[in-house]
Amino acid sequence: MRLSYGGRIALLYATAWPMCFIIVSVVAASISERACVTQVSLPTPPDPIPLWYIGSFTLLVSSVVVGWAAIIGCLIHVARSDQLNTTRKIIWMVCLILGNIVVAPLYGWLHLRPRGYTRRDERDSPAA
Repeated sequence: MRLSYGGRIALLYATAWPMCFIIVSVVAASISERACVTQVSLPTPPDPIPLWYIGSFTLLVSSVVVGWAAIIGCLIHVARSDQLNTTRKIIWMVCLILGNIVVAPLYGWLHLRPRGYTRRDERDSPAA
């Protein structure tokens, strides 16, 4: 299976996004004042949901969706790859399923990163 240049780049970035989001979220939560519980009090009427919380929740949900789509894309790429033998395909599939967002960027870097292939090559090649 041969992905286009843009498809390879998109899948490579999609594999890296969830891990980057988790790292940024952990750092932001650790330095935020809102991450610390300062006092425990009796129940009070609920405050309206802050806009930053809605935005971060939306980013979290979209990151989960992008992460799963990237893992499924990598699994399809492994299954259809002509560059991997059967043993390596099985190993990569098991690693992608068990390693999820940790292994997907590694697979992307090793097998999806365009090497020696530019957009000009894609434009100049005759249509098949």
